[in-house]
Amino acid sequence: MDRVEHLLHASADATPAALAVQDPVRGTLSYADLAAEVALVAAHMQDSVRLGDRVVILTENGVGAVAAIFAAWTCGAIAVPVNARLSAREVDRIIAHADPSIVAFCADVSPDAAAHAHRMGASGVAVPMLTRKTDGDVGPPDVAVVLYTTGTTGDPKGVMLTHGNVRFGGRTSATLRDMTARDVIYGALPVSHVFGLCSVLVASQTCAHQSARCRGSASPLW
Repeated sequence: MDRVEHLLHASADATPAALAVQDPVRGTLSYADLAAEVALVAAHMQDSVRLGDRVVILTENGVGAVAAIFAAWTCGAIAVPVNARLSAREVDRIIAHADPSIVAFCADVSPDAAAHAHRMGASGVAVPMLTRKTDGDVGPPDVAVVLYTTGTTGDPKGVMLTHGNVRFGGRTSATLRDMTARDVIYGALPVSHVFGLCSVLVASQTCAHQSARCRGSASPLW
């Protein structure tokens, strides 16, 4: 199965010094830097995550969000990115429904994520985490993400997307927009939304596979 994290590993192997991602807090990371960051976060997750477990990631856009999402995939888990600006009540409802083994907080770029981490007692530095003991069912092995709807007409609903779905969305967006490795992609839409995740983040990782003109991958910028 072609998993989404394979795109990042391929770029890190082929063009380790190329610009991968940058934000105002962490600055600029190369693909080698980003792969190392993902490996570090995954190492903190792996002892508490089973294959197919959910990992809720309370985040706003930034390097930490990218690292946490790819780390969850690296561990074989299902990423559940959630907008940290949601209220405590909304966040708690999603966590109760998703039944994650870990809740990760991208506190470095998000004061709201830091506030959620504080109220829940999470610990850590780069990406604080809260480990939850869960006996819940694991998800199908091909599911990459669960994205929650806003719940304006009822309870939020989790929408499952497979690794194939996410890669297809990224590939299609890269093709339609003729993305190349020379492009800089501004991540205005949140990665907790399907467009921000697939058409911005994953599309930037797939352009090398879409055009002979690409040598590497485009770079998300926040």
